[in-house]
Parts: sequence; C-alpha cells; structure tokens
Amino acid sequence: MPQNPLANINLTTATDEELERLKAMTDDELLRSAQTLDLFSVVESSRRLREALHKEERAIKWLTGVLVFLTLILIALGIEALRRT
Repeated sequence: MPQNPLANINLTTATDEELERLKAMTDDELLRSAQTLDLFSVVESSRRLREALHKEERAIKWLTGVLVFLTLILIALGIEALRRT
C-alpha cells in the first residue's frame, strides 16, 4: 500500500498548500491515513455527526414547510370569516 505523503505532516509547520490538500481529503482518505484507532474514531465521529445534522436539517425543513402550509390555511380561513361578518 503506498504511503500517503500527508500522513506524517506536522500541522504546526504545514504550508498553506498542504493544509488545503488535507482539507480536500475525503473521509475515506482520512481514515486510510489515520495511523491509530484514536484518529480513526475522530474521523468516524465527525462523519456520523455530519450525517446526523443533515438528517436533522431535512426534518426541520420539512416541518417548516408543513407549518407554512397550515399557517396559509389559517390565514385563508380567517379572511373568509372576516368576509362573512
């Protein structure tokens, strides 16, 4: 297996280009370059957190849509009730 040149990078002395290459790595590439189980768990927990936040974001958007729809119905019913009086 080829050695990843970024695997042994010192983050305090890394150049801007090296840091950008690190940021561009996918989760799988980060996991392959993780040399200990500690690093693996950090990458994996970050991935799981990002996944959970994405699911929560979708649920919030869906609920917001439902609330907007119900609000529009209430407004329409309120206008109709005002017209009758």
